[in-house]
Amino acid sequence: MHKKQSNPRTLSFSQAQGYECVPSQLKLEELPEEARIRLWDLFHTSMNFTPVPFRTDRRSAITFYVDTKSAWRDILLDLHCNYFAQLIHNEASKRRIYEQQPVTNVFQPIFLKARLNEVFDLLTAIMRNEQCPEDYIDGVSKIFRSTRLAYFVLTDAPVTILPQATEQEGQSIANAIKDADSLGMNGAKEHL
Repeated sequence: MHKKQSNPRTLSFSQAQGYECVPSQLKLEELPEEARIRLWDLFHTSMNFTPVPFRTDRRSAITFYVDTKSAWRDILLDLHCNYFAQLIHNEASKRRIYEQQPVTNVFQPIFLKARLNEVFDLLTAIMRNEQCPEDYIDGVSKIFRSTRLAYFVLTDAPVTILPQATEQEGQSIANAIKDADSLGMNGAKEHL
């Protein structure tokens, strides 16, 4: 039999009863496919794409856009202009920023195939946007924990992704950053 983890409520029956190994925390620089898929799914489903019918000369069609009342419109515009440093040429090119297919074409390859640092840079840019919904940040944090990444999301402003060897070590780093910030030790905060 394999070693059991202390909280059987978070394990499958087989893991809790020792029939299967309990997954261990991943190593630094590891971002498995499961985590990538879940991060992409959270990002994509958070936008609530709504259908907008339109008519061309010969047919009717539907395009899906990010809801006009959604904070994601501001986030996508900010990412387009500031993160990717792309120009908006006209109103039509601005509308394309909010279309489901272009969003998928731009972001899905980053989430599913880019290097770990590129995925984390994008996540950081999204989560640091002042319009980013708290439930998105919480969702990213939960995915990090449930997929046992060797990183955690420090949700205090500015939201930061930090490596951790253990949960206690990660919390120690987070506490040190808070302490340095509260004491005005900006150099120490940046170093941490």
